[in-house]
Amino acid sequence: MTSRRFERGFTLIEGMIALVVLLIGLLGLAGLQVVAVRANHFSKRMSEASALALDLAEQINNWNYGDTRLTPLATVTGPTDPGILGSDLGRAAATSYSPEYSDLPGDTNVSNTSNRGVLATNYQGLQADVLHNGSPDYVRYWNVYTYSDGTSNGLLVQIFVRWLEPSLGYRQINLTAFKANPAGLSGI
Repeated sequence: MTSRRFERGFTLIEGMIALVVLLIGLLGLAGLQVVAVRANHFSKRMSEASALALDLAEQINNWNYGDTRLTPLATVTGPTDPGILGSDLGRAAATSYSPEYSDLPGDTNVSNTSNRGVLATNYQGLQADVLHNGSPDYVRYWNVYTYSDGTSNGLLVQIFVRWLEPSLGYRQINLTAFKANPAGLSGI
């Protein structure tokens, strides 16, 4: 005669508890997947914005030193000079201060109306309409300062690239470039 007392298996309650623990783990993995997708999207946008900023810096380097798109706001002695307007345009659609130039025609964030959309249609660099849907995905702003610290003489160009991140507001990247004065130090 065999005894059934020693035969063991899982009860229905133990199986249900194991299933609940497994579901909690799967929900955690699903949450991580959502975070990973968002991070991937944000890094893609940062890469595109960085490429646009670098492209503008390269194009500015090709412009004539006296180009009207390079008219300086003020004279500064370094990248941290208090005469530089700021490094954050804010999260709202209206910037926290008015930059000097914009590549978006009709942009109300630029103080001088003639400096709106100054890259124009003949711009040879990357276009801000990355998705090619007829609407810019990014807006490039830049401020120009005469830079003179006694050894260097030229223009300090502060570049911002902004884009709208849904439910997070506007994001931006910054780049500072230097355009040497072809006349050298004779302008000091």
